[in-house]
Amino acid sequence: MARKQINASRGTVLVALLFAGIVILFVPQEHTKKLNFLFRKLFNPVLSLGRSTTVAFPVFTSSNEDFVSGSEYNRLVTDYDNLQGALKELHQQYNTLAGIRARLPEAGSGYVLAGIRDVSTDPLRKELVINKGQLDGLRVEQYVLGGNTIVGQVSETSPRWSRIKLLTDSGSSVEVGIWNEKLKKYIRAQLVGDGKGAATIPLISREYDIRADDTVYAAPKPGLLETPMVIGNIVSIAPDDNKPLLWDMTVKPLYDAEKLENVVIIVVEPVGEPK
Repeated sequence: MARKQINASRGTVLVALLFAGIVILFVPQEHTKKLNFLFRKLFNPVLSLGRSTTVAFPVFTSSNEDFVSGSEYNRLVTDYDNLQGALKELHQQYNTLAGIRARLPEAGSGYVLAGIRDVSTDPLRKELVINKGQLDGLRVEQYVLGGNTIVGQVSETSPRWSRIKLLTDSGSSVEVGIWNEKLKKYIRAQLVGDGKGAATIPLISREYDIRADDTVYAAPKPGLLETPMVIGNIVSIAPDDNKPLLWDMTVKPLYDAEKLENVVIIVVEPVGEPK
């Protein structure tokens, strides 16, 4: 027997579904929840596919500890900028000192970099005032470098500042050595400032073959200077007017006090003693 085909209009189907829904609406919950569980069991594999593709976004919770006020933020930024400035200054000082150590490798010597607070080129006083003092290990008579040459000695100290008497000061007197190429040795002498931007070396016997352009060095001195260090060159030499058997020499230091930006004080530490 051929199966009879059932033809139902859309309206009939809609009425049937509506009627079924009304019936289910009035069925007690204890019966309908079983139908709900059955539906979930049958269609759970299909529904889980949609859930697996969802992205779980993190939930951020705010806390007062994670935020600062505008004024506190500005203070922190200012402190950071100040630290950056200090770091750059220390880096520059390190490069300066590292360069000096590379050119002047002296065992047992330390270097203190100082900024110049004042420069006096008055005929009666030729000196520098620097921003380092006793708290930094400075003491009177220590030698001072400027542009890798000796420029003078510490003449006065306080806890936080010091005075540097330049070699050209009329009150300056430093023991020096003039390198003699023929004798292959230093000729010891005394360098005296003339108060006019130069210095003189008096009372040197004419038996020494000393010439213009010969180099003058600060002589080593225990506890102050370990090796000879350049000061300048002889610019003129002539017999002394009063003592013809002696030389009268003028020395021009290599530094220019008005162009110095900083100086380095040589602090000799006795070898073998703890720092």
